Amino acid sequence: MQYERNPILTRFYNSKAWRKARDAYAASRGYICEICGNKYADPAIKPFMKQFHVHHKIELTAENVGDPDISLNEENFMLLCLHCHNAARKQGEVLAPGLEFDENGMVRKINGSGKEGNSA
Repeated sequence: MQYERNPILTRFYNSKAWRKARDAYAASRGYICEICGNKYADPAIKPFMKQFHVHHKIELTAENVGDPDISLNEENFMLLCLHCHNAARKQGEVLAPGLEFDENGMVRKINGSGKEGNSA
């Protein structure tokens, strides 16, 4: 079964306001994944956002997407590479070594001593 996004969310993700906020945030983070530090981008893959995603820490829903404090607030954003974004969304991807899910379902780094380290 293929995932179908709510039409209200689709409209938001196709909006100029979202594209502008997303692109500005990615540039402000130097196009580096905030979890694993991946900064590789294949110039053959267009557009860039097929490799990286600006992820909402508080998941967008049809109910909260109209609230710019959630949908367009960079305090609610994380720049993630495709791998970390899929892992954060729990879409069947295995986390990269040194990463785990916290109690809120967010991906975080584990430091070398085996103790947790918050990545965000």
